[in-house]
Amino acid sequence: MAATTLLGRFGVNRIQAPFVGEGGSLETDGQGTLMATISSLVNGNRNPGVTQDQVEQSLKWSLGVDKVIWVPGLAGQDITDCHIDCLARFVTPGTVILDQPGPGASSKWVAV
Repeated sequence: MAATTLLGRFGVNRIQAPFVGEGGSLETDGQGTLMATISSLVNGNRNPGVTQDQVEQSLKWSLGVDKVIWVPGLAGQDITDCHIDCLARFVTPGTVILDQPGPGASSKWVAV
């Protein structure tokens, strides 16, 4: 695995996170605040039997963040269960840009 090789080469300890997620499911401002969607991380297909509070505590412990902003998201509508990176991104700490569906997009994405 590339990650194992790189960690070994640079002497970085591996921390195994106690949750499952993908890169697009996490958005951080680099200053201790993280955004995520409930539909992606608090989902039986990634973290079965784990509550939102448990996922949040795992995020804080694993990533060193102080605050998690949860967005409902939309489960089961795409392969990611609506990652946060398709909805909102930090531009700078405290500044977020929001994505809006284009003309003709399904209204289910507007309420996310």
